[in-house]
Amino acid sequence: MSVLDAVIVDDNRYLTCSADKYIRFWNGNSVTHIFKGHTDVSFIYDLVALPNGLLVSAGEDRSVRIWKGQALLQAITLPCISNWCLTNVGNDIVVGSSDNSIRIFTSDPERYAAKEDLERFEESVKTSTIAEQSVDINKTDVPGYERLEVHGTEGQTVMVKSPVGVIEAYQWSNGQWNKIGDVVGSSASSDKKVHNGKEYDYVFDVDFEDGKPPLKLPYNAGDNTYTVANQFLADNELPASYVQDVVAFLEKNTQGVSLTETSDSVETKAQVSLSVLPVTQYIQFKDINSSQLNRGLTKFNDSQTHKLSSIPTNFDVSSSEAADMITNLVPQVFEWDESSYLVGFDLLRSLIGKLGISDILKNENLPELVQSFIEKGAASENPSVLMMFGRFLNNLVDSVLFMQIYADSEGDNVTFSSALFQLLDTLTQKKVDQHHKHYNQCITGFSTLIYNLSAVQVKQKVGSGDLAKYINDTNIEEANYRLLIALGNLKYIKAVATPLPSWAHKHSEPRFISLFNDINSL
Repeated sequence: MSVLDAVIVDDNRYLTCSADKYIRFWNGNSVTHIFKGHTDVSFIYDLVALPNGLLVSAGEDRSVRIWKGQALLQAITLPCISNWCLTNVGNDIVVGSSDNSIRIFTSDPERYAAKEDLERFEESVKTSTIAEQSVDINKTDVPGYERLEVHGTEGQTVMVKSPVGVIEAYQWSNGQWNKIGDVVGSSASSDKKVHNGKEYDYVFDVDFEDGKPPLKLPYNAGDNTYTVANQFLADNELPASYVQDVVAFLEKNTQGVSLTETSDSVETKAQVSLSVLPVTQYIQFKDINSSQLNRGLTKFNDSQTHKLSSIPTNFDVSSSEAADMITNLVPQVFEWDESSYLVGFDLLRSLIGKLGISDILKNENLPELVQSFIEKGAASENPSVLMMFGRFLNNLVDSVLFMQIYADSEGDNVTFSSALFQLLDTLTQKKVDQHHKHYNQCITGFSTLIYNLSAVQVKQKVGSGDLAKYINDTNIEEANYRLLIALGNLKYIKAVATPLPSWAHKHSEPRFISLFNDINSL
């Protein structure tokens, strides 16, 4: 088997990595130890020894593995097909990968990347796709999420089946299971797949029940994902509540395909050169200050007759812990007087985005519970509460709960529910005191919500131009900018034909001018 790299320890001892997934420690011509950890189909391309005595390896299994002595200390999976080369800067690890990226990993907290960058990295790993051919699995014998309740060993990878039948890969690292991608059975190619006598660009294998053959999910590039998802669920007599999960799977696993566009969309892209629109990145309020949340809870708790039995000190928690807090801690806070809603929505703001599909399945009352909190926020007239309520709603948009609570689907059409517009009507009719210290933040938060909803419409192909009625002058520059982006997004998807409102022209900053040019071009 080919040796791909070597690290010299001293005159007699050295380490080698090979195309057979193993690292070997040599003394002269004799192997004294074999390091096992990389997966069965992995070439190990590179090794580097750090000044602190740790050994690092990089391989074709998408992972970088850190060894201490003869033990695997940590496995880090990257969002790429393979990791090709390593070097170090002091004790920092520099990795070159097949996605044309160089990433640097450090154990020094002072040099950690910004929190939002770390979250983007984690999300890119979770949403990676893994070719079925690269993993050894029996599709009819893949366990469900209950497998993740059993602890693993560092670097161990397991396959589990989601409630919608998608096979997901999880890796044990730093004491917990972390999702590292979805196993995909086929990819786009010039060869069509045949299913029930028809040709498709994709035919995915989807497991829904243990011990039974996988179901076939056919898809052609350019198909409406909601139509395909609804048809798949209907054909297989599966619950319609899974439609959003199937849509998300299709959109994630067919990225990069040249979609067949309608004549309208081709005409728009051929004739219009846009510099700003569409804007689809959600604006979120996800910073978590655990000490501040702890102080806020403690302050309110001290004045209550019915006190919390314990107050957490850390709120930057796992998805299951977030679900537990939302289910058990948050309801107690909302049983206090209305002034406590500020910390209640601060808690929800921090926790809602951490929920995963498995948490919803394990806690079926979560959607109704969150709706009950929303009703309390919508009824409040307190500007501080409304400010935090707005931030929570913006984070809700990018959570697994949002489409369950606020989307309706019928055939090819997906729309926002009437409940969402009732909520928006309620919020926009609030008479917030302009002299209150949180007035600007409150209004900007509501404007951000309209922007985020327009981004949902672009990304999820949600119809309707009803959001346009909420795009009105706020006399706050940032709030107006976000509202005008929402207008641009709606025009981009041809949900409205509304021209720029006259009040927009009081803004002459360059960012507004660029946006106006795009809107006027549509």
